[in-house]
Amino acid sequence: MNKLIGFGITIILLVLTFFGADRYFDSKIDHTPMSFMRTYLSDRKFGNSYLLRHLAGENTITVLGSSELNSDEDTPYYPFKCFRSEELNTLRIGRGGCQSLVHAGVIAAMGEKLEDKKVMLIISPQWFTKEGIQKEAAAAFITPDIFEEVLRNKKISDESKDIFAKRTLSLFVGSEKTKKTYDTLKSIYDSYQKKGIKDKILLTAENYKSQWHYKKNMLEELQKKDTSGYKAVETNPKLPKKETMLEEAGRRAKEKGSNNMFEVEDGYFNEYMKSKLISLKNSQNDVDYSESAEYDDLLLFIKIAKEQNLNLKLISMPLHGKWSDYTGFSKEKRKTYYDNIRKLAKEENLELIDYSDHEYDPYFLKDIMHIGEKGWVYIDEEIQKFHNQ
Repeated sequence: MNKLIGFGITIILLVLTFFGADRYFDSKIDHTPMSFMRTYLSDRKFGNSYLLRHLAGENTITVLGSSELNSDEDTPYYPFKCFRSEELNTLRIGRGGCQSLVHAGVIAAMGEKLEDKKVMLIISPQWFTKEGIQKEAAAAFITPDIFEEVLRNKKISDESKDIFAKRTLSLFVGSEKTKKTYDTLKSIYDSYQKKGIKDKILLTAENYKSQWHYKKNMLEELQKKDTSGYKAVETNPKLPKKETMLEEAGRRAKEKGSNNMFEVEDGYFNEYMKSKLISLKNSQNDVDYSESAEYDDLLLFIKIAKEQNLNLKLISMPLHGKWSDYTGFSKEKRKTYYDNIRKLAKEENLELIDYSDHEYDPYFLKDIMHIGEKGWVYIDEEIQKFHNQ
C-alpha cells in the first residue's frame, strides 16, 4: 500500500513539474506570430501535437504533403504566401519523407481541433514504391508525443489505433538505428493496451514529459528566428485571373529553365541530371507503382480522417511525362498507378483533384517531381474553391 502511495505521489509531482514547465513554454510559443508558425517548416513543429492543434484556426485549410512543401518558393503564387489572413489561411505540414502514415498520425494527434475542418492531402507518385515509407523518415516524424496522442484520441477506433501502432512499430523493429524509437513507442503501446489505472497514469506522465521536451526544443529553435516580417494579415492579396497567373507563371518558369529539353529549372538540371543523362536513359524500366505498402497506409489515413469527420480532399500529382519517357517508366505503368488512385478515391467516396493529365504541361512541375510555378496556380485555385464551399 505504501509503495502504491509513494508511486502515486511521485507521478503527481512529475506531472505537476512538467505541467508547470509546459504552460511556460506555451505562453512563450503563443507570442510567435501565427502567420509565421503556420508556414514554418520544422521537425519539432510536426512532432508537437500541442503546437499543431494551436495552429488550426476556424478558417484554416491544412495542407499535407512531402518534399514539395520543403522550402519557400520564390513564386508569388505559393499558397502559403497567398493565404495568411484570419479569413483564410493555410497550415503547412510536411517535408521530404512525410507520407500517408505520418499524416495519419498527425491528423489523429491534432484531435478535435481538426474535427470538421478542411484538409488537403497532396499525394506524390514517388511514395508508392513497393515498401512505401522509409523507416528513417517515420522515425523522424512519428514522435512519442504524436504516437501517444493517436492512442488517446477517443474519436479514433481501437481498430485504427492498433493498425497505426503495429504498422509504425513494424518499421522500427530489428534495426539498431531505430531501436531507441522502437523501445519507447512499444512501451507506450504496451501501457495503452493494459488500460489499468497505473498504466493510464504512466501514459499521462509520459505524455507531459514528451510534450515538454518538444516544446522546449521548439522554443529554443524559435528564439533564433527573425519573425518581425510576419505580422497579422487582415486581408489576403487579391489574386489575378487564373489565365493571367498561368501566363506569368509560365514566363517566370521559362526564364529559370532554359538550358534543357525537359523544361526543368536550370539549377536542378545542372546539379542532378546533366552529367548523368546517358546513364539515366531507360534507368526506370523496372519502376512500378502498382503495388505498394503505401496504398494500405493511405487507406488508414482516410479511415482516421473519416473517424474525425474531416472535410478531406485528395490531390493526385503527375509524374514528369518527358522524363518518365526518357528513363523508361512506361505510360502503361503510369496509367495503372493513376487508375489505382482514382479507384481508391471513388471507393472511399472522396473528391480527387486529379492532375495526371498535366504530365506534359511545361512548368507544372519545376523539376522531375516537385510542384512548379504553374502547378501552384492550380492549387491556389482549389484552395480558394475549397474555402468558399
